[in-house]
Parts: sequence; C-alpha cells; structure tokens
Amino acid sequence: MYWGCHQAVSLYGRENVILITDSFGQELFQKKLKFPYAEVHLDLDALADFELVDLWTYGKILAYRRMESPFFHIDTDWIFRKALPKQYESSPIVIQQFEQGVDNLQPAPGLRISPRPCGYVQALDMLDKLPHLPNDLVEAKDLKIFPHLGIFGGQDLGLIGQYCDIVEELVTHEDNKQVLLDMVETGQDIGFFNILLERIALAAVLNTEDALPVLPTVDYQISTTSLSQTALDDIGIIHLMDTKQVIPHQVRRYLDNYGSRNPKFYGQIMAIDSWLPELLEEHGQ
Repeated sequence: MYWGCHQAVSLYGRENVILITDSFGQELFQKKLKFPYAEVHLDLDALADFELVDLWTYGKILAYRRMESPFFHIDTDWIFRKALPKQYESSPIVIQQFEQGVDNLQPAPGLRISPRPCGYVQALDMLDKLPHLPNDLVEAKDLKIFPHLGIFGGQDLGLIGQYCDIVEELVTHEDNKQVLLDMVETGQDIGFFNILLERIALAAVLNTEDALPVLPTVDYQISTTSLSQTALDDIGIIHLMDTKQVIPHQVRRYLDNYGSRNPKFYGQIMAIDSWLPELLEEHGQ
C-alpha cells in the first residue's frame, strides 16, 4: 500500500489520489505514516456498529458511493510501475479480470479468463437460500463468467450506482441480515458471501447491458513461487498475491530502493511491529 500510494501519486498527480477509510485508517495512514493522499474521507466510520464484519466488500461499496466523478479503485495489494493504458480512462467500466467461477465451463470468445472455482459454488447456492433477492439477481445463478474487482471503476457512474444499490439491498434487508447473523452465531464462515456481493452482483448488472465496453486490466498475479526478476523488470502492474507473510526478495529489492528516497516514512513502515499494537489498542481494534 505504501509503494502503491506513492506510485499512484507520481503517475496520476497527488490531487487525484484519495483515501476513503475510517478514523483509525486516517490515524494510521495519514497521521502516523503520512501517506501522500490529497484527501482522506471517513465514510467507513458508518460501519462502526456494522455486525457482519466479515463482509469487507460492503466497505468498498460505501467508498464507490461517495465518488461523484469517474474513478479507479485500487486494492492495497496492487503496485503500479506504469500508468494504466489511456483507453481505460474513457471506458464505461474497468475491472481487474474476468473469472470462470465453476469448473468445466467454456469461456466466452475473446475473453481472457482465470479459472477460480473456489467460493463461487457456495456463493451461488446462497441465491436459493436468501429470503430476499433484488430483481437483478433472480437469474444470476445461470451466469458463467464473473468480474474480479481488485481494480474497478470507469466512466459509467450510473451503472456503478446500480451495482451498489444491489449490494446495499442484499446486505441491509432485515431477513437476509438475519440469515447471515444466524450463520455467524452457529460458527459458520460467511467470508464466501463477499464473492456474491463483489463479483456475482456486478456480473448480473453487466449481463443486462448490451455490448457494454468492459476493459479487463492486464492482470499480473505475482506469487512467492512464480515471481521472476525478468517479470518484475518488464511488467508495469503487479498484483502481489499470497505475499502476506513473505515478501519475495525481488519485490523487497524494489521496496528498499524506493524507500531509500523516503527514509523517514520507510523506516516507520519497516518498524511497524514496534508501534502498531499500541495504536490498535488506542482505537479499540
């Protein structure tokens, strides 16, 4: 996130890079780490009493809702070494990639699909179990291809708003909420429900649009086992997958080189274990 924020500022200008978070996020990223966001908005403070804490997608929805002009949302595990291609800035919708959510399905011609059956079966099954479904989701179980939103945005704020409305209706309808709370109460993991909220819901919206231009970004998913020095030197958009515990030495080299130009902030990042627990305790985290 440190590297990605600084790179976004250098590529798109500080005035165009904002953070939507809660009070703890502001304290951490703006005040403590001094990330160079032009603006920090505290929309996620609205989730202070939100009971379904595993539904992280809902925070994204609140962030999308506050945007009044075309935007790109970028997940924290993405790094930009080059700007996105210019044509993305004029596209109605931009996503990270398309995924094939169930095994043994044929992808649509011309789409680069990543097979990802994990979680989709459970999420699609929930369409039969929820007491209330928005109209756009009634036929969603027949969908075969789904968008992944590590990168998301575009010019069509109306369509993005329609997607947000669907998720809002799914999550806040009292009968649906009670089903999810009952699952949590009985020890069930509802994390898979994020796939329904983030990917299946948007797929349902896109499925209603005729020939809507949707541009999947060039997706470089970098893992600790697949990263090569050549790849990191050549590519411009990097998705750091399964690197939560171990940072590949090639990525660490770039981080060290970048951090050497910002030693004060970089030092705070690398010493985070020494001060973060106290900050978490102060904010009741």
